[in-house]
Amino acid sequence: MELAQELISAGVTYGHVSAANVLTRRNTVARHVGDIARRLRDEIIPNAQSAEEQKACAVTVVLWPEDFMKMHYLTVTARYNDQLVNKALMTRFPDVRKCGDNIRAELQNHLTEFRIAAEVLQNVIFVTDQGPNIRKGAGDLRDATVCSPLHQFSLAAYTG
Repeated sequence: MELAQELISAGVTYGHVSAANVLTRRNTVARHVGDIARRLRDEIIPNAQSAEEQKACAVTVVLWPEDFMKMHYLTVTARYNDQLVNKALMTRFPDVRKCGDNIRAELQNHLTEFRIAAEVLQNVIFVTDQGPNIRKGAGDLRDATVCSPLHQFSLAAYTG
């Protein structure tokens, strides 16, 4: 319903617009989103690297289900510096078993896009929901992980 309303509103605002003029090629939107993601990643990298080197960075790793499509998403959020900047580094839906080894591989692959060296990961505090697969995946990258009380509360409230 929201999509239909947005399309109607766009028509009212801009009049008749040919889709061929908006989407000139099949991959126009995907390429544009990719360009935006690269630009934002390039803006984040220097601050995140500096925070990690100074041992002033925490990374939250969450694996969460999406009920409609029956998929699991892996989201990684970094929190760093004195102003507690929050940056979602990734949300992926890995099409693999959700075991610790696969989660670790997904984390390593993605964090290399941010030019985060493996030895620097020892400086990062991983905050998790303490699920065994997430603990293993993040714990293999660092000696210890920290339990998130909010994740525990959410889980308790959800399972009732």
